[in-house]
This record gives sequence, C-alpha cells and structure tokens, in this order.
Amino acid sequence: MSVDPLSSKALKATLQFCVVKPLMAVSTVVLQAFGKYRDGDFDVTSGYLYVTIIYNISVSLALYALFLFYFATRDLLSPYSPVLKFFMVKSVIFLSFWQGMLLAILEKCGAIPKIHSARVSVGEGTVAAGYQDFIICVEMFFAALALRHAFTYKVYADKRLDAQDDFCGASKMKAAACQVLGARGRTRGKGGESGEEQEERSRGRRREKAQEED
Repeated sequence: MSVDPLSSKALKATLQFCVVKPLMAVSTVVLQAFGKYRDGDFDVTSGYLYVTIIYNISVSLALYALFLFYFATRDLLSPYSPVLKFFMVKSVIFLSFWQGMLLAILEKCGAIPKIHSARVSVGEGTVAAGYQDFIICVEMFFAALALRHAFTYKVYADKRLDAQDDFCGASKMKAAACQVLGARGRTRGKGGESGEEQEERSRGRRREKAQEED
C-alpha cells in the first residue's frame, strides 16, 4: 500500500520527539550527576542551555508536522471534530514545555527570587521549577474538564445502542425459537411425556407389581 509522502514526513517529524524526549531526560540525569545542569541556567558551560535548545527544536518540528498533517486531512477528519482533540492533547505536552521555558527566562531576569531562610535555602531555578509544577497541577484540572468534552463518551454510547439494535434485529428468529421451546416446555409440564419417560414409568410399575406378587 502506497503512503502519501506528506503523511510519511509528518509522521517521522512527529515521532522524532518520542526519541528525543527520553534521550534528553537521560542526558539531564547524567549532567546533574556531574554538576553540569541547573534549571534556568543559560550559561554556555551549563547543559540546561543545550538541552533546552534541542527540546525547543524537537517540539517545534513535531508541532509543525502535526499542523501540516491536520491541514492535509481536515476534510477527512471533519466528522470527528479534531480541532479540540488536537489542541487539548498537544497543549498538555507542548505548551507546558514553553511555559517552563518562560519561567526559566523570568528566573534569569530576576523576576523569580530565591528562597533563603535559617532552615532552608532554595535557588531561583528550583523555585521556578516549583512554580511550573504547581501551575501544571492547576491547569490539569481544567484540562481534564476540556478533555472530557473533547473525547465524549456519547460517541461510544451511540455506537453501543446501534449495535444493540442490530443484535435485536438479528435475534428475532432466535426469540421466536425460544418462544416455541417455551411453549413446548409448558405443554410437557401439563402432562406431556417423552417416549423414554413413558418407558421408565412402565418399568417402575412392573417392578412394583413383581414385588407385590412376591
């Protein structure tokens, strides 16, 4: 089966993020172990700058490819209302990244101060990361409501009802057969017996008669 070149390129450009993301996560752990990574540190000797640049390129490329794929298939996907689905799923991934990047820039500009007290001392980068985590927790509540509307259960409920209607339509003969068997069962309950039952009853009577003669 031939594949549209545009769809193939869009797929590759999108899936590259699935490879870059774990690689950057492993790189971040390694750099932190050697003291070469700190959140919000854009110094050229810090790994944060290069990880952020690679992340930004990968995210932008993946999002651009998804936009191309949507514009190429929007007529085909229009019955499924893809715009809200597309926006909600991708905003959770991509917008949260750019939000963290914005907080890192604000931290670098001095808008986010560090926390220093007698008990604890937290750097600006850690504070910015804490803000990012807190904001995401709040945003996910509203995202969950929007995702519930975007991926509504009503589509599957309608399909289930249609399947039940088809099953009921195909089961009319089965229902009729059940009614016939039920009628036969009621007839037998009123006194109808099969040949085997009659033969067994006759054998019982003969045994009782032989016992009386003895």
